[in-house]
Parts: sequence; C-alpha cells; structure tokens
Amino acid sequence: MPRHEATWPPQLGELAAAVAAGETPIFHPNTGQELSTEVEIRLHAAAAAGLDVPRYCQLCGRRMVVQVR
Repeated sequence: MPRHEATWPPQLGELAAAVAAGETPIFHPNTGQELSTEVEIRLHAAAAAGLDVPRYCQLCGRRMVVQVR
C-alpha cells in the first residue's frame, strides 16, 4: 500500500478561506438572506445569542449540511 503524506496546513475551501481572512459576508449565515438588502433579519433566540451554528454559506447563500457533535 502506498503511504500518503499528510500536508499541513490542509487546503482550505473557498468559504473557510473567506472566513479565516475575515472577509465581510454577503449572506447571513443563519438565515441565508442577502445582507445588502434593507430587509430586517429576524433570528430565533439561539441564533441571536450566538449559540446556533451557521447553516447557510456566507458567499452564495445556499443551505449547507451541518453536523453538530
């Protein structure tokens, strides 16, 4: 069996790179709504308190698969 050498740091995806670089999100991570619109974003209590995980991509607004452990 060939040995696979691990590279460190692992390659970041586009979303991870944007978050790590501190770029301003385009879409809200809990609702998927575009942030540039003047629509009020209403969050449930857990999301407002910062306890809910992001469920939408901040770059494209698509719903992501999230697994909480």
